[in-house]
Amino acid sequence: MSSPRGDGDAPHDVPASPSPSARVRLEVEILASGHPVLAPVTYVGAESARRIILVCAAEADVRQYLNECLREHADVRIVAASTVPEAIALARAYPPRLLIVDFASVALASVLSDVRGILLADEVLQQSAQAESLTILARPFSAMSLSLAVDRLLA
Repeated sequence: MSSPRGDGDAPHDVPASPSPSARVRLEVEILASGHPVLAPVTYVGAESARRIILVCAAEADVRQYLNECLREHADVRIVAASTVPEAIALARAYPPRLLIVDFASVALASVLSDVRGILLADEVLQQSAQAESLTILARPFSAMSLSLAVDRLLA
């Protein structure tokens, strides 16, 4: 007897549609709850490092580039977020000594006004009220210029 597949094997019991795994169900429940969800925390450096740098950049490649640039700083711990609400939640859990934000996230500097910061800007901006407390680092920037700015602000 041939199978409906026509390959000569006996038919297999295959569910019409696979049921979602427990992990997928949990993710759906979390997303449907409307509660803010923290992105996975990206760590660079020692877990025990006392100096935390909070990176908030909308673009994943920018966050990755910053992580790579600062990888040599063994004495710091980097946590990263893609939105201001995520960054605020991370700042509560991991109080930062330094912020690195892109222009889309510059509002974070107002919320965490007691923390020094670096603003990654596509153009050198005129000093604005929001950017006065930030060191402006114009894009494109080198790993060396970022590292020097971080060292100066953490000193």
